[in-house]
Amino acid sequence: MPHSERTSIQNFFRILAWMSYLNDVEDGGTTTFTQQKIEVTPEKGKTMIWPAEWTHAHAGNLVNVGEKYIITGWMHFPHEVR
Repeated sequence: MPHSERTSIQNFFRILAWMSYLNDVEDGGTTTFTQQKIEVTPEKGKTMIWPAEWTHAHAGNLVNVGEKYIITGWMHFPHEVR
């Protein structure tokens, strides 16, 4: 299901999201950006950076063969954690 990275008071400070693929995937496992109609194939070392807003809602699709490993993070406004 498509989601964004800035959805509630707990993560409103996120500006950008990033994700790097840590391995190649033989079949499936693409990441789809629904509004842009873009489907990204997982390839080891490929990194994506996108706005954390609903304008860039995305979804990870099922891996048909093998596993998909990623690392992800966010760039954010300075904020105080309570």
